[in-house]
Order: sequence, then structure tokens, then C-alpha cells
Amino acid sequence: MLDISKIKIEIITKQNTPININNPVLRYVQDKERKSDRLLAKVYYDGVEIG
Repeated sequence: MLDISKIKIEIITKQNTPININNPVLRYVQDKERKSDRLLAKVYYDGVEIG
């Protein structure tokens, strides 16, 4: 069975990021070295990247 509490989402952007509020699921990361202006989203389940 899928345990929803083990899902984490990381949003990576070249632009300024919003303040990371105390959200256990969603995290914003600024990467000024990115070549693209598009957002990159990574989805993790139990610490393993799944998407």
C-alpha cells in the first residue's frame, strides 16, 4: 500500500524562490547554474527519486 507521508516534492528553479514555509512535502531550491528558466520538479518516495 502507498504511504502518502513518504512522498516529497522538490521544485528547482533558476529564479528567486518563495520562502520555504514549514511544509513537510514541498521544498523550493534555487539553482543559479541552471541553463533553463523552466521549473524542474523532482518527486521522491521514501528518499528514492521516482519522477
